[in-house]
Amino acid sequence: MHKSFLKLLTAAVVVASLLTSVPTAFAQGITTSALNGFVSGKDGQPIGGATVTVVHEPSGTRAVATSRANGQYNLTNLRVGGPYTVTIAGPGYTPETVNDVYLDLGEAATVNSTLGTEVLQLEKLSVTASRDGIFDGGKMGTGTTMSDRDIENVSTVRRNIQDIAVLDSRLALMSLDQGGQLSAQGQNFRFNSFTIDGVQAVDPFGLNSNGFSSLRSPIPIEAIQSFSVDLAPYDVRKAGATGAFLNAVIKSGTNEYKGVLSSEKTSDSLRAKNPITGV
Repeated sequence: MHKSFLKLLTAAVVVASLLTSVPTAFAQGITTSALNGFVSGKDGQPIGGATVTVVHEPSGTRAVATSRANGQYNLTNLRVGGPYTVTIAGPGYTPETVNDVYLDLGEAATVNSTLGTEVLQLEKLSVTASRDGIFDGGKMGTGTTMSDRDIENVSTVRRNIQDIAVLDSRLALMSLDQGGQLSAQGQNFRFNSFTIDGVQAVDPFGLNSNGFSSLRSPIPIEAIQSFSVDLAPYDVRKAGATGAFLNAVIKSGTNEYKGVLSSEKTSDSLRAKNPITGV
């Protein structure tokens, strides 16, 4: 009995040590994003008590966190997209600012900082940013995340969210004459789940041929801030689907007035001739 208790106590101490010594991936909701990282000095030592301020430039909203003794900080429930400006300031250190930080839906971005104590005269600052493709190598599970900039580059005549979803090569668009049906890895389109800001937008009664709550796209693509496709996600909050879990987050307001105006025009002169009748 005494030996068993000592073994359990030893195991608990080992697990606690591991949890405090490795980076932690902080969870975020299915409609938000997160930001984390480490703050250290030029000597490589962690800086505790540093203030991390994150500002969402389009709206001016901000979030603040303080680094722990090991230099780690985390911010959750952040708005999707950006750009964000991240300012990190430690006691006795020169503040550092990182611009043009973009956050993807349901993902945690990492911004690490190395602060110095010297005050330098900065004459010119060049910021070069690069983003990976729509496939995120750090994603837990198999999935694809598309930002509003990715969506803007999609050529779609129907202006339908289905045309965005098929950017993931594991989804196929079938039966366009019936409004389109998304098949994920060969499964029936009714096995998919689709949420808009976390609210289900599927057809619960099986009346619509496209599996959505409306005959056309449930949401205009211009209103989408970020869109994700998950297959077999590990997150228990992404449930109700054995096919694809489709998740859209709509854009929120900014401090500037802006909008999108679009129109459609079609006529018989713009249609191709019937290959059989020639008409």
